[in-house]
Amino acid sequence: MERYSIDEAFVHFEGGHGEEDAREIRRTVEKWTGIPVSIGIGSTKVLAKVAAAIAKRRPEHGGVVDLSGPDADRYLAEFDVREVWGIGPRYARFLKSGGEESSEQPDLWEASGLPAVLRKHRVETALELKNRPDAWVRKHLTIRGLRLVWELRGVSCLPLELFEQPRKGLCCSRSFGRPVTTVEDLAEAVAVH
Repeated sequence: MERYSIDEAFVHFEGGHGEEDAREIRRTVEKWTGIPVSIGIGSTKVLAKVAAAIAKRRPEHGGVVDLSGPDADRYLAEFDVREVWGIGPRYARFLKSGGEESSEQPDLWEASGLPAVLRKHRVETALELKNRPDAWVRKHLTIRGLRLVWELRGVSCLPLELFEQPRKGLCCSRSFGRPVTTVEDLAEAVAVH
């Protein structure tokens, strides 16, 4: 298990577990804590995140969505690319624009047929992103984007982090502009700060 955030975790089950196991976990958590949860099942972290997002938003799924099966593409075709884990606002704008710099095109530009070509390059859904060629993804989204696309294809590139990273500490300290040699000066600084 990898705790991802205060209210989210990734869990790997050897041999896989299906929707019924997930529904039982969901019922148990709600019974013991009173907290309803959404569970996404996927062969990778990105697919699990997509599944959990769908499960959370669409009540007809009863809080559980499984993207480990053959119908995963059906869900990905309806999932907006800007909501894919790892696609930030800037990449989402780029993908949805098809590489256009501006939406205001002169008539001559329209007549050239280039906007139609650019529309072909638009990526609106997670499925369209999944199906982009590796070379295109690497060129426009870097190696991190390529890993994300592979995750959408079911190739795990983000393994579970089983050990929590040591927390980085922050410290707010005060410094004296000169050496402190008396208890009174120290007491005054403590009182002020």
